[in-house]
Amino acid sequence: MKKALLMDFIHKHAFIRKPVILSSGRRSDYYIDCKLVLTHPVGMRLVCDLMDEELKKRNIEVVGGVELGAVPLLGALTYRGYHTFIIRKESKNHGLRKLIEGKILKTDKRVAVIDDVITTGASLSHSITKLKSEYPHIEEIICFCIFNREEGGEGINSLITSTEFKEYLKRLN
Repeated sequence: MKKALLMDFIHKHAFIRKPVILSSGRRSDYYIDCKLVLTHPVGMRLVCDLMDEELKKRNIEVVGGVELGAVPLLGALTYRGYHTFIIRKESKNHGLRKLIEGKILKTDKRVAVIDDVITTGASLSHSITKLKSEYPHIEEIICFCIFNREEGGEGINSLITSTEFKEYLKRLN
């Protein structure tokens, strides 16, 4: 039910049908702007509820995310009791110059990492490399995304896939 509501919400508020170049460099005839979902109270609630269900199924208590896409969702998940962290694309050139913001404990052996939209999975893969480098004691990293374009990035748990969304669009016509 919530997944169907999220697809409706994405279609109405974040689905843009026009040629774009994605961060992967690939071309697409549509764009999903998940930031429009995550900055709207209804969209955020739907995503947060669905992600919370997925994390609880896997008994995950520590969740990180890729800057910038996952940051709003991490705030909502923190409010729900999860320990969260942010993986920067690059360290700042001032302050503590950290790549990972937030606290990961030595006892945190299983963590989840979230991104908003996945095309090839390259951004998430780079973030995981940074995480493993900074916290080698982590034994298992489970990856999630809100929308998976299914052009790579195998093994990523998705709230909505491109295939599901295209089927949804067909049913509308």
